[in-house]
Amino acid sequence: MQKESLKCAEYPRFRVHWSVKLLGLAWAVALVFIIGMVIGGMLGFVEEPPEGAANEAAEQPEYRVLEVSCLDQRGEFPTGCESVTAVMALNYAGVDISAGDFVDLYLPKGSAPYESNGEAPYSVNAEYLCADPDECFLGDPRSEGGWGCYAPVIKSAVLAVLKDHGSEREVLDLCGLDMAELADSYIAKGIPVMVWATQGMEEPRYGETLTVEGSGRQFDWIRPEHCLLLVGEREGEYLFNDPLEGKTVAYEKKAAERAYEAQGRQALAIR
Repeated sequence: MQKESLKCAEYPRFRVHWSVKLLGLAWAVALVFIIGMVIGGMLGFVEEPPEGAANEAAEQPEYRVLEVSCLDQRGEFPTGCESVTAVMALNYAGVDISAGDFVDLYLPKGSAPYESNGEAPYSVNAEYLCADPDECFLGDPRSEGGWGCYAPVIKSAVLAVLKDHGSEREVLDLCGLDMAELADSYIAKGIPVMVWATQGMEEPRYGETLTVEGSGRQFDWIRPEHCLLLVGEREGEYLFNDPLEGKTVAYEKKAAERAYEAQGRQALAIR
């Protein structure tokens, strides 16, 4: 019986051996693969970093600093570091007040240390009386003979300023927190911190033993007492707006922590 003939469209025009077909298929697959690699490389090309660049990036120090305008106490307020620091914090919080108005209108002032028994200054038998530095500034911040005050005085004064200026901000009493907590919990959130330490972060030293008028309470004055505004942190250093320098200054962390500890971890912030 004669086989039915195939239609022209169903019959191959050229018969090719199976091995040649296989070889052609392999070349086609290889060509598609190569084209895919080229296109993929062009689309996903990322320049390889130089050797060691990743490590260098990882070793870059953390740096954070708040842009707070710095005030200079020198001249008008030679002993007014607490007031000038408070005004820097107030100005940053949007309260328009000058250091002069803060000192004249809001800062309570009392007696600077004086001798009670007429002995020669700093003699062994001399007794020194003064106002309470938790209640008022000892002396006059406009005088070289002023001494200073502690955090409760500045807290009360700042609260009064905020009230008079119709501000709803609050004063945070951060006394007792360590310096690292101040940086992590407040600087990182854009809040500068008023800090009691020493001038130039010098090693703290005991000064006079003072007696509070009326109460008889005694305390040691730590020298050289200073107040400044913590505004930033970077590897190994804290950054402060230092009113004795009139600019932002970096101080070594250990020195700053030592000075801060010696002054009883006194710190305030405005939020």
